[in-house]
Amino acid sequence: MNWNKLSHEETIKQFGIRLKQIRKELKLSQVAVADKAGVSVVTISTLENGSGFSIDTLIRILRVYGMIDRLEDLFQLPRKSLFQQFKDSK
Repeated sequence: MNWNKLSHEETIKQFGIRLKQIRKELKLSQVAVADKAGVSVVTISTLENGSGFSIDTLIRILRVYGMIDRLEDLFQLPRKSLFQQFKDSK
């Protein structure tokens, strides 16, 4: 999927769809995820329906899904070029 071509609203909707797919693959109910994440079932339902979410809720759900380490991929700093690394080493 090319996330760059999606509107803000479409991105949130797709995010919810993906989280719902993951939940189902893990064979978890919305009630189980809500309980483990410490949020309400309405919050899980709202997120999965693409109505928005908070960073706090996302982090809680990623922990329940065992995916919190995936955040590292989102926040990697750009690597320095070999030339810049060589220059910095002098």
